[in-house]
Amino acid sequence: MAFINAGYGISHNEYTFASNVFNQRGYLTVAVAHELKTDPDLNREQPYLTTRMGNWHRGVVTLKFLVNELSSKYPAYNFTKLTLFGHSNGGDISSLYGSIYPNEVSQIITLDHRRMLIPRNKNIRVLTLRGSDYPADANVLLTPEERGVYPVKQILIEKSRHNDMYDGGQKWLVDRMSKNIEIFLGN
Repeated sequence: MAFINAGYGISHNEYTFASNVFNQRGYLTVAVAHELKTDPDLNREQPYLTTRMGNWHRGVVTLKFLVNELSSKYPAYNFTKLTLFGHSNGGDISSLYGSIYPNEVSQIITLDHRRMLIPRNKNIRVLTLRGSDYPADANVLLTPEERGVYPVKQILIEKSRHNDMYDGGQKWLVDRMSKNIEIFLGN
């Protein structure tokens, strides 16, 4: 079971490259539209761990609702060992969900999320593909010492842009992200 969480301002339907990789491996994928017209705009003031927490918590509540609703409708899929995929703000939501519900998450894949800390948990595998144009906030990514303890793979994709990490990005970048996800899921 994989939930796809879009970047802020990008349609939840713009990550078909990831859905295709998951589907080829037998995953049921659900692309989540986290942004409603009635939601407040994403806060642009620091510190983001405080000012954006409300947005991320709404995303976590949405994911938890979907887990509860869909698990009874699709009993053939394992909703107790989720794979969470997210780009940017969707990666922040995925990371927060993994921190709050670590026993429900087996792996997280993020595309250049920059604000929420990656869960430091030996039972959650993490792949984070990093764009090269913006740095992550302090403590979001793991130190080399932490990477020796936790199953986290951080890959910088040279010459990639944060805002291009979706279906509409350059073909070479979409292909590279797909390949990295395939390798991660195969291990």
